[in-house]
Amino acid sequence: MKKVISIIALCLMFAALAVPLRSDAATLLEIYQQALQSDPRIHEAEARRLAALESKPQARGAYLPQVSFFGTYDTVTQESSSDQTFPGTGTITSTQDSDADDTFWQLQLRQTLFRWDQIVGLRQADKTVAKAEADREAAQQDLIVRVTEAYFNV
Repeated sequence: MKKVISIIALCLMFAALAVPLRSDAATLLEIYQQALQSDPRIHEAEARRLAALESKPQARGAYLPQVSFFGTYDTVTQESSSDQTFPGTGTITSTQDSDADDTFWQLQLRQTLFRWDQIVGLRQADKTVAKAEADREAAQQDLIVRVTEAYFNV
């Protein structure tokens, strides 16, 4: 009898282990995706990378033609009167009005042919972008290590 009870208990135990248990446990990939969206180190590294990416177009912009435009329009109005007295004939008054319009336009186009500091600035921008990319990758690797350690410690 004891043997039958132990066999039944053993069968029940195997059946309980064989039945898949419903669990709300998250997979490692799901936890990593959540950590990727909420980790401040990743967000900081991404913001620094985006800021560094802007340095390259700014450095390249020094090579582009520089265009400037300037214009003025002036109106000058003058009124003058003069009295001249002639002996025996009397006084003659003369009035003179003058209007003058002045227009000035200037369009300037400049193109830099060679400036060493701009070449160095472009090279520095390339290195700044590469460093920011590497920092972001390092932050991502660090996040992977932290998430997997926490996952397997649980």
